[in-house]
Amino acid sequence: MPDANMLAESIRAAASEIGYVACGFTTTEPFDGLDTELERRAQSYPDAADDYRRMQKRTDPCRTTPWACSIVVCIRHYGKYDIPSGMTDHFGRNYLADRRITSCPDYDMPRRMTHSLKQLGLKVKRGGVPDRAAAARAGVVAIGRNGFAYTSGCGSWINIETWRVNAPLPPGEPLPCPCPDGCRACLAGCPTQAIEAPFRVRMDRCIAYLTYDTPGPIAPELLPLMGAWIYGCDVCQNVCPLNRD
Repeated sequence: MPDANMLAESIRAAASEIGYVACGFTTTEPFDGLDTELERRAQSYPDAADDYRRMQKRTDPCRTTPWACSIVVCIRHYGKYDIPSGMTDHFGRNYLADRRITSCPDYDMPRRMTHSLKQLGLKVKRGGVPDRAAAARAGVVAIGRNGFAYTSGCGSWINIETWRVNAPLPPGEPLPCPCPDGCRACLAGCPTQAIEAPFRVRMDRCIAYLTYDTPGPIAPELLPLMGAWIYGCDVCQNVCPLNRD
């Protein structure tokens, strides 16, 4: 196995060539604080408890891959795409530029990255970790008060993709909250008041969740607050000063 720093540079070079705007690394140590917080939210918001508890299994990266030593985190910038006028009032930008759709130019990025990691002699397992928490711990994103991840030059119009590998890599350092002092634009702007407090979003009130993942009927009091959103919601990102320009 090559030197950790040399290997890290090779991985970053591969990620850049494929089209990722940032690449970093963190350890496979358990995300203990996240596990505790997910359980607290499951108990606080029983309508979404199953979804919170489903995420808990990801908080120990070595649970299913005991051989893993590091997590590789890559950032895809979907904000680079121009969206037809009017579409963004009804659909989240993430879904209008969805990499999972085969016609998207970015469709093949994860497969190419997996191939590159294997070409470097690594054992690889894609995904299966708390992506946002891993990216924050790797220092490639900072978490805003609306719970979104922000990368320099891209705002929050990003996707996070992760791979577990069997080599030690130099871990990054977490970044401070990027939000301006005293800014509460996202909390004030959320139509359903899903952002209860800085860094605490109620899944069962979030319009994005309600349009694509809620397991049951939408609460009658929330329906008139959802406006014209059909799939996803970008209100808290649209009002964020970090996403200007």
